[in-house]
Amino acid sequence: MTLIGLAPLTAWLIGSGIVLAAPPVYQSSAMIRVEVPDGNPAALRREAAKLKSDSIVKPATRALTPDGRAPKDPMAEYALWTSLTVTEQAGPNLIKVAARGSDPGEARRKVLAVAQAYEQSLGEAAQQRLIYVDPPEASPARVADDTRMMLGVAGFAVLGLLLSIPLLRHLEQTMPLRSLALPLPN
Repeated sequence: MTLIGLAPLTAWLIGSGIVLAAPPVYQSSAMIRVEVPDGNPAALRREAAKLKSDSIVKPATRALTPDGRAPKDPMAEYALWTSLTVTEQAGPNLIKVAARGSDPGEARRKVLAVAQAYEQSLGEAAQQRLIYVDPPEASPARVADDTRMMLGVAGFAVLGLLLSIPLLRHLEQTMPLRSLALPLPN
């Protein structure tokens, strides 16, 4: 009974260990003004989707490289795309773009690169679209307890799988394959 009562605490402790071992994640965000007629939600959604499209992510990724060329890492565009969060309901004509990074400066550079790529994609129609850049987080956000619990449960599962390998190898060596063979139908 005591073992069952300690299981949630153990899962939380394992999850907390995983959180402590993982690198911190910082976030920065920016508000971008878009021109949509009368705050049309469909047009706002289209503009928000455009911010995560290849036409914006590719030039933003190039802008993040030191020489401004295509990055050597084939996953750089995907890494930028997955670190972006776009919220189209930030205001009537506002879209919020947020990016995560391993340090505050990286997160801020990603957001600014995406905002500048968006402005450049608009060409001559672009007017000061970027209206506000939040200061990047000074410290990473706290990981919620439910996330720690889920990481702990995942840790238990991995531990169980690892511990079952020697057991399976032992069973494989002791159990003859003949006894498992099924007779073939005539």
